[in-house]
Amino acid sequence: MVKSPPRIPRLMANPEPGGPDKEKGRPWTPGEMESFMKELGVIADRLADKYIAFEREKWLHEVAMENAVSKADWKVLAILMVFLAVVVTIVSVLVGFGKASGDSLLFLIGTVAGYIFALVQRHLFPETVEVAPPE
Repeated sequence: MVKSPPRIPRLMANPEPGGPDKEKGRPWTPGEMESFMKELGVIADRLADKYIAFEREKWLHEVAMENAVSKADWKVLAILMVFLAVVVTIVSVLVGFGKASGDSLLFLIGTVAGYIFALVQRHLFPETVEVAPPE
């Protein structure tokens, strides 16, 4: 087995990184500082404008999506109501001809009314869940 040479601790003879020959930078003049701060302000303004535009587009997209979803929900709800009205009409006709009992019509109308109340409640008072932020 080959042994590696022992490690020699490095002395702090040269504490500056880059060696003793590294030039120290000259201090900035007030004109350079002013110029730098102006450029930094211009960059910050550009970034802020881009961020505001991005957030505006994001908000407009969210509003458009909410509108599309609500329109689709109401279309589905209308189709469902028409279907339930057709079923109730068919059962009413069957009760009129004596082919079904009045109890079945009463049960069907009660079930449909409960379902309609649940749907209307869901659309008028949407459930919101608040989540506490993690600590």
